[in-house]
Amino acid sequence: LLCRACAKTILAAHRPDVQACDIVFSYGPWGKPCWRDLPFSISHSGTEALLAVCEGCPIGCDIQWTGSAVDARGIADFFHPRERLALDALPPDDYARGFYRMWVRKEAVMKACGKGLGTGLDRVLVSAESGGHHASIQEALPDEGEHWWAPCAIGRDGYAVALAIPKNEAPRPIIRHRLEIPFR
Repeated sequence: LLCRACAKTILAAHRPDVQACDIVFSYGPWGKPCWRDLPFSISHSGTEALLAVCEGCPIGCDIQWTGSAVDARGIADFFHPRERLALDALPPDDYARGFYRMWVRKEAVMKACGKGLGTGLDRVLVSAESGGHHASIQEALPDEGEHWWAPCAIGRDGYAVALAIPKNEAPRPIIRHRLEIPFR
C-alpha cells in the first residue's frame, strides 16, 4: 500500500492538473496497473521499491534483493534451454549473479508486455551478462516475437534492478524512482 501511495504521488507530479489522492489505478487483463495514458511499472523487494515511467511506450521494471534464499537452480529449470546452458557455463561463483540478471530482466519484460508470469519464463529470452541488454519473447520461430531493450545492474547494496521497453523505442527518456520503504 505504501508503494502504491508513493507511486500515485510521483505520477501526480507528471500531471499538474491531478492530485495524488484522485488517482485511481485500473488493471489490465493480467493485473498490470495503469493510469490514464501514462505507462508506468512498479516493483518492490525487501525494503526497496522501484517505479519507472516512460511517456508513450510500454515499460516494465523489476527489483530483487539478491541476498534472499531462493532456489536459483530450481527456478532456472523453467527458463529457456539456451538460458540454462548459459547459466551452467558461468563460473560457480557467478551463477547467482547471472541468475538474478536473468530474473529481473525477465520480470521487467513480462511486466512491460502486460502479462507478467503469464508470458512464460521459457518464452522470454535474456542474457545473464551485465552488458547484454537485448531480450525477446519467442514465438514459434526464433526470429519471430517481440524484441526488448532490458538493461540491468546489481548494486553494491545487493539489489538487482532492470528496466524494459520495446527495442525500437530505445533509447528513450525513462524516469526512475527508487524508494526505501521503512518497513515490510
